[in-house]
Amino acid sequence: EKALGPIKAEILMEELQASSYGDLVDVLANMDAKSIANFLSQEHPQTIAVILAKLKSKQTSEIISLLPPELQAEVVMRIADVEQVSPEILQDIDEVMKKEIQSMGGTARYKVGGIDKVVDMFNHFERSKEKQILDKLDVISPPLAEIIRKHLFTFEDVFHLDDRSIQSIMREVSNDTLTLAMKTSADEVKDKIFKNISSRAAEMIKEDLEVMGPVRLSDVEKAQSEIIKIVRKMEEEGKVVLAGRGGDDVLV
Repeated sequence: EKALGPIKAEILMEELQASSYGDLVDVLANMDAKSIANFLSQEHPQTIAVILAKLKSKQTSEIISLLPPELQAEVVMRIADVEQVSPEILQDIDEVMKKEIQSMGGTARYKVGGIDKVVDMFNHFERSKEKQILDKLDVISPPLAEIIRKHLFTFEDVFHLDDRSIQSIMREVSNDTLTLAMKTSADEVKDKIFKNISSRAAEMIKEDLEVMGPVRLSDVEKAQSEIIKIVRKMEEEGKVVLAGRGGDDVLV
C-alpha cells in the first residue's frame, strides 16, 4: 500500500500551532492543479487527503475535480475524517513528496482537514461536480453526504433568507452577476430577490433575462458561486449568520 494507507489520523481537541509543514504547502501552492492531480492520482486516497487538506479550498477543489472520478468522493470523505495528524504521518508523506519535513516531536498534532474544510471546498466546486461527488458519497458514506448537504449554502437558499439579509447581500452584488446567476433560478427565488432590490434594478434585470439567449451552465454556476462567496465573507465578518441548507432563516 502507499504511504498512509492503513493509518487513520487521530482527532484531538487541542489547538495546534500554525507552523505545519509549510515548505510542502508552499511548493504545492506554486504548482498548477493539473500537475498536482497527475502526481497524486497514483497515491493512496489517505495520502492525497492529508496533502490536499492543508491547501486553500479553491485549489483543493480544482485538484479534486481533476482526479480520476473514482477517487474524488473517496478523497473528500477522507479530508472530512482527517482533522489532525501526527508528525509520524507527516514523515510518511515526506517519503512520497521527496521533501524533508521537520519533525515537531512530542505529542504535537497538525490541523489539516475536517468538515469545515470540506464544506468550504464544496463551495468552490461547480454545481455539476458538487452533485457528482455528493451522489457518490451517498453510496460510500451517507452520513457524511448528509452532513455536507446540511452545511452547504447554495444560491437557491437565498429564498430562505430574511429580507434584511438579502438586501445586505444584494448591495454587494453587481447587476450583471445577479442577472446571470438568476438565469436558471426558480420563480420563487427570483421573486424573493426582486422584492429586495430597487424597482429600477428589478425591471432592468427582468428585461435582461427576457432577452438573454442561451448561456453556458458553467457561467451561470460561476456567477452563483461569486454570490455565495460574498455571503460567506459577510458571514465571516459577522454581518449575517447562516443556519445552513434547510435550516432556519438567516439572522442579522
